[in-house]
Amino acid sequence: MTASVDRASARVAAPTPGERAARARATVVRALEASTDALAAWEAGSAAFGRADEHSDLDVVVLCTAGAGTAVLDAVDEALATVTDGLCSWYVGESLFGVQQFWREPQDADPSLICMLDVSVIELEAQADKWQELLLPERHGRALPIYDPDALLESCRAQSTLDLEAHASRIAEAFATIEQRHAMLAEFPAKELARGRALDAQAMHQALLVKPLVTLLGIRHRPLRFDFDQRYLHDELPDEVARRLVPIACASSDTLAAATVEAREWIDELLATIDLDAIPLAEHAAQMRAAFG
Repeated sequence: MTASVDRASARVAAPTPGERAARARATVVRALEASTDALAAWEAGSAAFGRADEHSDLDVVVLCTAGAGTAVLDAVDEALATVTDGLCSWYVGESLFGVQQFWREPQDADPSLICMLDVSVIELEAQADKWQELLLPERHGRALPIYDPDALLESCRAQSTLDLEAHASRIAEAFATIEQRHAMLAEFPAKELARGRALDAQAMHQALLVKPLVTLLGIRHRPLRFDFDQRYLHDELPDEVARRLVPIACASSDTLAAATVEAREWIDELLATIDLDAIPLAEHAAQMRAAFG
């Protein structure tokens, strides 16, 4: 069992957000260097797009040997315990991004020594589809290597190519699903409002109007990341579109009725005007690769 951290000595000056992130990053790297199962790692998330700020957590993706995902997470956990004690952690287990775990200090930690940390561990051979997706600069930005002793990431990047034809098919499938569901279910939020069920109406508004509206706006304005739901909208939608979306997506009980009408009309407009065959996917992909490849 590692000795607890003496926080009193750390109270001289509270670390800056950058220092907290650097400490968390260095701790992860130290754990990976000591592991025989960790092969390479990179920083992802907002940092991959140059958008990390004082509120950002540290998103790390690790490539590992067969069956070693949990062992690598255990090594990170042990290393973090040498830096700060009393950590809260959430072991997600198998996710879209391999085996995943989060760590953070208690919210009242004084001072806070590390930022929130999100680590996903992916098996190099058995889960190649997962890391190939995450290394696509068109969708996930520039992977920032933090541990790569054998220069593995360069060859992995070369194996990660976006299939534009398959992506166009996913867009078309999402569009068709929205079109069919909207014809069937768009009036459900208004029905619940008419019944005086504000909670049900809000839930249906989010699921049946806001979510498909955001997807359609993604198809129009960020087609390579149309399926990122309500993430990064202020960064990736035109300002006027984001401003129009805010009162719809964030409607209060007093404005919900008007928001449902606005959302339905906007969805109708997008369904009528989006030309799937005219989406310049290759142009978008070239721009993203130039910026983040």
